[in-house]
Amino acid sequence: EIAIGAQNASLMLRLLMEDVDRLTDDLFSTYRQVFLNGLERLEARGIGVHDLQIAVGQQDVDRRVFGHRTIDGQLFYDFLGNESAVVNRAHKVTTYGKMDEMTLSFAGNYDERLMVGATIGIPFVNYRLEGEYKESDPSGLVNTFDELTYTDYLKTSGVGVNLKIGVNYKVNQMLRIGAAFHTPTRLNLTESYSNTFTYIYTVGNKTYGGEPAVSPDGNFDYRLRTPWRAMLSGALVLKKRGFLSADVEWVDYGANAFNLTANVASTDNEIFERELNRSVQNAYQQVMNIRAGGEFVMGKFRLRAGVNLLGKPQKGEDGYNVAYTAGAGVREESFFLDLGWRRYTGKGSVSPYSDAPVATTSNVSSNLLLTLGFKF
Repeated sequence: EIAIGAQNASLMLRLLMEDVDRLTDDLFSTYRQVFLNGLERLEARGIGVHDLQIAVGQQDVDRRVFGHRTIDGQLFYDFLGNESAVVNRAHKVTTYGKMDEMTLSFAGNYDERLMVGATIGIPFVNYRLEGEYKESDPSGLVNTFDELTYTDYLKTSGVGVNLKIGVNYKVNQMLRIGAAFHTPTRLNLTESYSNTFTYIYTVGNKTYGGEPAVSPDGNFDYRLRTPWRAMLSGALVLKKRGFLSADVEWVDYGANAFNLTANVASTDNEIFERELNRSVQNAYQQVMNIRAGGEFVMGKFRLRAGVNLLGKPQKGEDGYNVAYTAGAGVREESFFLDLGWRRYTGKGSVSPYSDAPVATTSNVSSNLLLTLGFKF
């Protein structure tokens, strides 16, 4: 039996969303860090003029604010004498994305008791991040500083391949047990990114700035290998009325690996690749995911519901993030159609730059999954 199908998720699968969102931030931190560190008042605002000019494409950054040295050689910067001033800060990050997957599946059975299947998957990735960090001083606590805005744009697109294999054994009419293994997904990705930097300040009762400095558009090609997954499952078949099932999955998020030298080999890329992969291994851990659910059969129609307990991937974190699922489907002799919905809840954190205050977030996302298959 062979089935050809296509799947579309309204948001990228949670694993990819978490990994790409966090890890591409690390990947491009070398490009962004100039700006992010530039927000640290005592360091970059005093000595970071040259780096800031590079990061915005050699746009003019006024030296009267960043790194101007007076006649006696003393360093001047905007927060000089006001290092402890409290200013308004706002950080907004918006992400968009989806992963479509085209699949080719093969299945067979032995004596109607042992079922074996394999699926070749070709995922198509499209992801976008838009960020804005803003500081302002409406109370006039800092003489030369009025407002700062930094924006970040990142787009990821690419294609990959993976293989899923599984077996299912029919113990008796009611009980089924199974096992499955998903190979790592190997993705070829292209990043497009750009930044803007706007600074408004007052010197001698006159306001300067306001025109955004725009970085050149950047592009970078690399490869990403996601973790393998192993699963054990069991199901109780309730005659012709449906079934109840549960499975346990092991996945090592620390096994995510970047390849930055596949297209452009360089010593700098090799060094950064090792550092990046080491940081991934140090930040993420192996977890166990638990899923349970059921299906109710009404002729050719299907109704489903379930719950997912997803182990927290950050190293040192305990407990689970929870996701609820529901779905419906139809079965015909020559094709099948399934629609699934998934609601995910979890905790996260956001920090606009190194050593900045950390905001804790409550994350809620909904995924839609549509599967259309044909039997030959």
